[in-house]
Amino acid sequence: MQTTALSLSQFPIVDTHDSEVMREIMMTRYGAAHFESSKSNHFLGRSAVAGLGSASLIMCAYATRSLADFSEAGFVRLQIAFAGTARTTIAGRAFEVGADQSCVTPAGRPCRIEFGAGYQQILIRVEQGAMEQRIAALLGAKPRGRLEFSASTLGKGHVHLDGLKNLIRFVAGELATPRVQMPHFLSREFEDTLLVAFLKAIPNSFSDFLHRRPSIDTAAHVRRVEEYIDAHWQLPISVEKLADVSGVGARTIFATFKRHRGYTPLGYVKMVRLKNANNLLQAPTETTSVTNVALSCGFSNLGHFANDYQDTFGELPSLTLARARRLQ
Repeated sequence: MQTTALSLSQFPIVDTHDSEVMREIMMTRYGAAHFESSKSNHFLGRSAVAGLGSASLIMCAYATRSLADFSEAGFVRLQIAFAGTARTTIAGRAFEVGADQSCVTPAGRPCRIEFGAGYQQILIRVEQGAMEQRIAALLGAKPRGRLEFSASTLGKGHVHLDGLKNLIRFVAGELATPRVQMPHFLSREFEDTLLVAFLKAIPNSFSDFLHRRPSIDTAAHVRRVEEYIDAHWQLPISVEKLADVSGVGARTIFATFKRHRGYTPLGYVKMVRLKNANNLLQAPTETTSVTNVALSCGFSNLGHFANDYQDTFGELPSLTLARARRLQ
C-alpha cells in the first residue's frame, strides 16, 4: 500500500503488520478506548504525527478494515481522506468520509471511526481552548457565548476548506523538509496560521462574525503593526500579538492591510525577513552561508527561500553572498 504524499515520514509513530501492535499504539498514543481490525494475513497499519503546539497533523493508513472508538476529548478533529472511505459515528449519527467529503468531530463528543480497506487520511486535531483564545484575538474582544462546532461533513468546494487543505499540504511539506533545525519562531507561526484557517474554514458558532467585514479601517493600525514587525521580525508573529499591538481585532488588521497596502501582515513579515536576509548576505562573516541565513530569518525550505529571494532582489541568494565575499 502506497501512502499519500502527506505521509509525514519525518515523524513516524508506527509501521506494522501486527494488528496487536497497532491496537497498543492506538490506545496509548492516540487515546482510543477500543481498536480492532478484520482478521487478515495482510494487515498493515501506518501512522505519523507532527505536533505544532495546540495543533497536530496525524497521518494514518490501513490496508484492511479496522475500527476505533474514541472517548470525549478536549479537541476538534477534522478528517481529510486521500484514499478509500471511512464512516465516523458521532452521537448515533453516521457520516461517510471519502476523497470528496471530510468530517468534523467536535470537542467533548465520543466517536467511532470505521476505516475501510486501503483507507488513508490526514487528521488535523486542534485543542478547543487554543481556538477560543484565537477567537478573542480575531474579534478584538472576549466573545459572548461558547465556541461550538457541529458534527458534520464538508463536501468538495466548501468555502475556505480547499484553502485549509492547501495550507495543511504546505505545512506538512515544510515540516518534512530535512534541515539542521527549524527556526524557533516558525513552528509557532505555523500553529497560529493553522488555527486561524481552521476557524475560518470549519463552520462554528462565530462563523458569521469571522466572515463579516470589519467596521474599523484606519491606516494608523497598519503603521503600528508594521513598526512592531520591523522591531520583532525574529520572534513569532501571532494574531494575538497583532491584535494587542494595534488595539483592534486581527480581522480588522488583515482587512486594513489589504486595503492600504495590498498585502497581508504575513506578507509584510516575509518582506521584512527577506530584507534582513539580504543584509546578512551582503555583510558575511566567515561562517555565513545561505542555509544559516535562511534559517535564522525564518525560511525553513531553502528552495522556497531561493525563489522568494530571487523574485524580490533579482538574483539568487548564493550570488549575493559570492559577490559580497569578493568585495571583502
